[in-house]
This record gives sequence, structure tokens and C-alpha cells, in this order.
Amino acid sequence: MTDITSLIEPDFTVAGQLVGTRNETTIRLTRYQNKGTPDIRMGGEHISLVTDESGHLKGLAKLLVRSACEPGDLPSEEEAHRIATEFFNTHAPDLLEAIEVKWIKPHTEEITHNSKKHHLHGMKVKCKNQWNGQYFWAVVGPDKKVMVFERDVIWDFLKAGRQTEKWLHDHWLIKKNYTY
Repeated sequence: MTDITSLIEPDFTVAGQLVGTRNETTIRLTRYQNKGTPDIRMGGEHISLVTDESGHLKGLAKLLVRSACEPGDLPSEEEAHRIATEFFNTHAPDLLEAIEVKWIKPHTEEITHNSKKHHLHGMKVKCKNQWNGQYFWAVVGPDKKVMVFERDVIWDFLKAGRQTEKWLHDHWLIKKNYTY
């Protein structure tokens, strides 16, 4: 197991934790915010980690204002693929044993900081685990670091949407009435 604390910025601290289930297994969501932020700011700048009971990384959202950029400042598809593969190798090496890259294309996340909306652009490398049919991906930001990672995502083709719970998504947490 890798040291996931390396994914946390030095000026961030734990703001809250939730325990729940993801794909019928127990997980912990840990949210980090800037040390100067006095309360939980849903929809705002944060770093969130989803881990299983053994501490294995299941998801990462590193949504920082300093990562905002223009869409033209993104890494190339080849560079995004290389960086995502390095991340998988470090934090989820088992995924590389049966990887099928489905596509690589631009992706945007939105956060609010100081009452202003910011668009965080990255290159999403979406993959499928050929052994179990589950999906995983990494979004590589303009700083050439992974800003979003999710694994073991089950897709519901009848609903044309994901079945796996969206623990990294503030709008989903709010809709489900989860509070820190």
C-alpha cells in the first residue's frame, strides 16, 4: 500500500470525515481544506480521499483554485496517458494488469471560491478493467498532476449512468443529506 498522505498539500488539514458504503463495501471519505478555511465549504476548494477499510485508495478529488487554467493549457493525450499510468502504478497497480484505455479527452470540474466560480480543466483518461468490467479514470491537470482519480466504478447501462456511489461529488453528498 502506498502512502496517500503525499496527495495532500502541506497547507491543507482534515476538515471532516464520513463513513459509508461504496459498491457494498465500507469506505471512509476524508475531506481536507486549506488551514485558513474555518468551516466546510461544499462546492469549494478541497482535497478528498476515499479509502477502504484497509486504507487502499478508491478515489481522489484535488480541486484547487491554483489548478484553474484555460483549456488550451492542458497536457497532450500522450502526456496525460503517461501521467495517469504512473499514478495507477503508484496508487493502484492492480488496475494495470487488465487495463483497456477507452478514451482520453478534456474534462472540466467547477468549484466556487470567494463567491466566484472557477473551472478546473484537465485531460481525463478513462479506462476499463477487462477482468471485472468496472471503470476507472484519472484526470490530469495543467500542472501535470492527477486532480481526480476514481476506481471500481460500476456502470448501469439500463440507466445510462453510473451505479457506484459518488462520494467525491459535493452535489451528490448534499442530495443524499450527508454532512460532515
